[in-house]
Amino acid sequence: MCGTENYVAVYRTTHAIPFPEPVPIKGLSVTIQGGYDQYKPHPNPNVEPVLSGEWFNISWSVAEGNEVIYNISFGTGQNETYLLEENTTYLYQAEGTYFLTIFALNEISYDKVTLEIWSGQPLKSLNFTDFDSPELVTVGESFNVSVYLSEGNEFTCSA
Repeated sequence: MCGTENYVAVYRTTHAIPFPEPVPIKGLSVTIQGGYDQYKPHPNPNVEPVLSGEWFNISWSVAEGNEVIYNISFGTGQNETYLLEENTTYLYQAEGTYFLTIFALNEISYDKVTLEIWSGQPLKSLNFTDFDSPELVTVGESFNVSVYLSEGNEFTCSA
């Protein structure tokens, strides 16, 4: 018994299937959202702060280019490739500095952006103890102050 479900119809055509010409990639931009900056800006404006152990968003796009593949290196030994997506979420478990690199590439060109990411915890509790000074201090006179930091790891002091 011969049924059509056992056969495949193949047709020849003389028409070529058009593929778009590749356009060179220009203007790769990357944005970090939901990071540590909602608590306090990092002292270095070139560093993107994020909370360790918490997810944050990474978005990217190119101003020009087509047929683009994106490869992300998170600076932890983990890499991911995206064909169509232009965003993802990630978290750094450990505190520290990481270099996140996004490559955008197609047949004829590529672009890359590297961001320095600082993963840490915000300052939550700061207690001043052991004042080794009189109640009043004359301008220009030195005195000592002890500070106890109970949570967090980002602290800057200036006089």
